[in-house]
Amino acid sequence: MEDPQKLTVLSTYIDGKMKRYGLLFSVNGGAFAIAKLHSSGDDILGDLDMRSLALGAILFTEAMTVDIWAWGERMKRNFSNPNNMVFTAVGKIIVLLLASLLILAWGRAAELTWGCIGVLFLPLVAATTLAHWRIGVDARGQK
Repeated sequence: MEDPQKLTVLSTYIDGKMKRYGLLFSVNGGAFAIAKLHSSGDDILGDLDMRSLALGAILFTEAMTVDIWAWGERMKRNFSNPNNMVFTAVGKIIVLLLASLLILAWGRAAELTWGCIGVLFLPLVAATTLAHWRIGVDARGQK
């Protein structure tokens, strides 16, 4: 029989992760719908141009990716033991691949150059690295 505390921690981790992914995809899906309507000739953006919408969506995607990363790291370092499957390397790859796909899609929708899209990845890499390092420092300081 499983330890009830382990099940509670795992349930909290999965619930928090799913809510964060849900928010990431809901906001991006809504923004993509607005972009699609705009591309069909409807002037629903007003003074907001497609590039601004795309850059806002990219920044939101990066912020949510860092939030998902920090959530996973915090749960792993504070509540997990080596046998738990909380925010493993596979989970980290998945969140980075999903963020990359969204950033690439928005970059292409805004007709940004590949170099500009590449530069947009720098905050994502820097922020996830900082979150990983900072949470690790906090966890070591608490033990």
